[in-house]
Amino acid sequence: MEKKNTYYYSEFHNVFVLKQEGKIPNPVLKKKGNRSLKNEFSGRLDGDRIKYEFANTNQLLFEVTDSCNLKCKYCAYGEYYCNYYNRKNKNLSFIKAKNLIDYFLTFINSSLYQSFNKSLAVGFYGGEPLLNFRLIKEIIDYIEKVIPGCHYNMTTNGTLLNKHIDYLVRKNFQLLISLDGNEKNNSYRVYKNNSSSFKDILRNIKLIQERYPDYFKTNVNINSVLHNKNTVSDIFYFINKEFNKVPKIAELSPIGVRDELKEDFMQKHQNMAESLYKSENCSDIIEALDVEAPERKMLTIFLYDFSGNVFKDYNELFIDQNKVLKVPTKTCAPFSRKIFLTVNGKIYPCERVGHFLEFGRVTDTKVIIDFKKIAIRQNNFYDKLARKCLKCGRLRICTKCLLCEANNKKHIPICDSYTQDKEALGKYLATQLSQLENHPHLYDHIWRNIILE
Repeated sequence: MEKKNTYYYSEFHNVFVLKQEGKIPNPVLKKKGNRSLKNEFSGRLDGDRIKYEFANTNQLLFEVTDSCNLKCKYCAYGEYYCNYYNRKNKNLSFIKAKNLIDYFLTFINSSLYQSFNKSLAVGFYGGEPLLNFRLIKEIIDYIEKVIPGCHYNMTTNGTLLNKHIDYLVRKNFQLLISLDGNEKNNSYRVYKNNSSSFKDILRNIKLIQERYPDYFKTNVNINSVLHNKNTVSDIFYFINKEFNKVPKIAELSPIGVRDELKEDFMQKHQNMAESLYKSENCSDIIEALDVEAPERKMLTIFLYDFSGNVFKDYNELFIDQNKVLKVPTKTCAPFSRKIFLTVNGKIYPCERVGHFLEFGRVTDTKVIIDFKKIAIRQNNFYDKLARKCLKCGRLRICTKCLLCEANNKKHIPICDSYTQDKEALGKYLATQLSQLENHPHLYDHIWRNIILE
């Protein structure tokens, strides 16, 4: 049996030291200083911080329509979920999109903007975004006049790509096309009359592959949802064989599921790690999926969080990270990743945040957003969970988004991952260190090839 090493870990220094027989740990590892968990995780947001994140966001995301020509059984806006507004086949107006762009311009033309040589991503979302193709073109025509050098992306169900692919290629769109595997695997993705969408989507993807092979290779990815009618193995081998692609595979989201439908939802839900490890060629699939494989993704997050060598931007190089006060949970600072505008003119920091929370809105004449109020509300959320967080064994390895956990009308964040197991951190660290010991090449591979957004 292979002998496993044992390590000492100092939370105060964030350093690992190999335990050696006959030697005691360096006394410095026992140093605790004056820092307590309560002090260390006492960080707070203020309006200025959120303004800064708004100015330096990575993406403007527009929900150009809430209409869709499909009726997928597990849709995030379907019968299982209760954390979104009622879909009314509504389109976003150009004037609202323009007003947000103009408002954003005032920030990137101010001293708050400190992003060097950044290319802004502009994304289009739905519903099925290609049902409002005219607005997509209008937004691009305008934004290219005022913010040169943007790049574009879209998530699409693939049914309308044959009509618009020439334009999308010309604008060098990054496309994420939804397909759950073969016809049986994809049987939850149906049209409004319950007929299969599979052949139409397959034909359109093949059309891109044949007409624009270089574009297809670099700009097209396939997104597959894991459920009870497919497996990781089914998805991987079908997508790989048909398109020579490695799919992005996602579990059904349990956030916002209606209480009365949870049992039915869980019958459709399938755990990705369990499905992956049941595969005959599990190790080959893991190598191909790379960071999309659960254990690789967890290892990557571990290296980012515990190496002490990751900086979000140049400004962080001038800050002693050991003195930065943290906030509980893994919640992003609002707008640090994207600014999302819905068809109703509501502003959110992400398309995954429930619609009961409002961060701002855009009218036909102006943008209304109170950064200070957003900070106060989020700090109040932290206060409601802080006492529980500080007792949780997953405190330092939390993956929960506070805003997603507050997806209810009472705006009370509820965490279903709380554990009193104080050894949870140790078990997590041991798992990651063992993975590095068993696969030492992963350390260099992750740093050289993988970027976490």
